[in-house]
Amino acid sequence: MKPLTAEEIEILRQRLAERRQVLLAEVAEQLAQSDDPRATSLRDALAATEDWVLADILSDLDVAMVTRDTAELHEVDAALTSIAEGSYGTCRDCGEPVGWPRLNANPTALREVARQNVAASAAQRSIAVPAPRRERSASPSRRIRGTRGGSSAASISSDSRRGSR
Repeated sequence: MKPLTAEEIEILRQRLAERRQVLLAEVAEQLAQSDDPRATSLRDALAATEDWVLADILSDLDVAMVTRDTAELHEVDAALTSIAEGSYGTCRDCGEPVGWPRLNANPTALREVARQNVAASAAQRSIAVPAPRRERSASPSRRIRGTRGGSSAASISSDSRRGSR
């Protein structure tokens, strides 16, 4: 990939600056709505009808949208800072140019495509997947054993009594 031209960097800087303004406005609006008396009365009305689950979901959605927008705002600010510092468009992992096609599609991209694929694969592998829930096993002092004689009933015996049988 070849490095970005000054014209390409300026186009991306303008797009990033515009996106920053949009995000700032969205976050301000979302925060203002959370204190809006109408939103409070809606939450109160939902709570009065005992639909508190819906009220909680609406509240969580507001928080999630603000969180998403502020995370993107941090990415945009980081990209604008790297433009100002002269390092924009350079892969953070290998130092190679990220390239116009990728940055035109995603102006906050930090890596060139091949390195991003490696980073995404590594991140996917590092995500902790919870183990399937297993039934609780009997404690060491108590074990479940099948009975002799072919019955499917189980008898519980204590380890301490095992030696006396």
